[in-house]
Formats: sequence, C-alpha cells, structure tokens
Amino acid sequence: MTTATTTVANAETERASASLPIFTPPVDIYQSENAFVVIAEMPGVDESSVDITLEKGILTIQGESHREILEGYRLVRSEAPNGNYRRMFRLSEEVDLERADAVMKDGVLRLTLPKHENARPRKISVRSE
Repeated sequence: MTTATTTVANAETERASASLPIFTPPVDIYQSENAFVVIAEMPGVDESSVDITLEKGILTIQGESHREILEGYRLVRSEAPNGNYRRMFRLSEEVDLERADAVMKDGVLRLTLPKHENARPRKISVRSE
C-alpha cells in the first residue's frame, strides 16, 4: 500500500453544513503496472446517489445512504444511520481519467483508474555488440 499512497494520497475530509452526518468510507487502494483500483465501502448507498468528481487534481467520492422503509411496518430500532459519505484523494498525473470506470455493487464502490501509457514501466533490452 505504500506505493499507492505516494501516488494517490489522502486529503482531509471536509465537513459540510448538511443536516445529515458525514461518514468517511474505509478504502483499499491497489496498484498494478497498468492501473490503480480504489475500493470504498459505503453501505446503504446505491449507484444513483454516487458522485465522483475531479477538480484541481483532487478526486472526490461522495454518496448518500438511504434506509429502506418497509411499508406496513414501523421502525423499532435502527443502527444504520442515514448520512453522506465523502472521501477525497490527490491524484497523480499518471492517471488517465478518460478511461476511468466505476461500479457500485452491494454498497461497495470499485473505481478503476488506468495509468497513461507513458506512465507505465518499460523494460529496455540490452544487446551485445
């Protein structure tokens, strides 16, 4: 993880003046020769409420969780609060945002950030004379 942290580094999470609490989703960051993958856990968030933006080199992942209200029932106990998730990262110039891909499934966001071709490592062959 130390390699990925030098390229995709945490920025401080902001607090908004919203009525809902703001949660910082836990993330795992993976790196290969070709891409970074960010996995963010945001329970209760569906793909329609996820917002991923890039501004001035800062990638922001946001989403709002909504508790399902069961028709014909009253809520007796709740341990999963509604709220907003927000996480911010400073991106490396290696990332090719034009080819980025995001998938949300079961409250887990998988964001794939491919590297530019010229940022990928290359091997130089040595020949004899």
